[in-house]
Amino acid sequence: MKIKKEILIILGVILIIASIPFLLRYVFSDSLKIDNVSSVVLRFVYLDEETDLTIVDEKKIKELVKILNGHVIRSSYPACFFENNISLEFIMPNKRLSLYPALDGCPIMRISEENKYIDIREKKLIKLKEFLFLYGFDLDYYR
Repeated sequence: MKIKKEILIILGVILIIASIPFLLRYVFSDSLKIDNVSSVVLRFVYLDEETDLTIVDEKKIKELVKILNGHVIRSSYPACFFENNISLEFIMPNKRLSLYPALDGCPIMRISEENKYIDIREKKLIKLKEFLFLYGFDLDYYR
């Protein structure tokens, strides 16, 4: 009985020690924060012809920001296909933030030219695709 108790204690300590790096990653990680957006420019380039669509409707901007805010930012390079052909540019008082969705179905977006990325949860990705589709942008077209 005493040996079983000691084994359980050792296994518990190992489990706690093994989980520390994962917990630290989420406690100290950055998350995407978009606020005070005055407009969003949806940009699509096809055959060297650029189409920009500017969203100024406050309700639509809030909807899009709600979809994207809070996702954890990571710096590891994913094995996904990105191009600058489709982007969402958030215009804020002191900065611009561009997000580039993966064009191969990966639930990931590249942040500006920083080589940082956000993983988009599945439900949020569906909402993002539906939102963009309303404006004529079909992310599934490239699959």
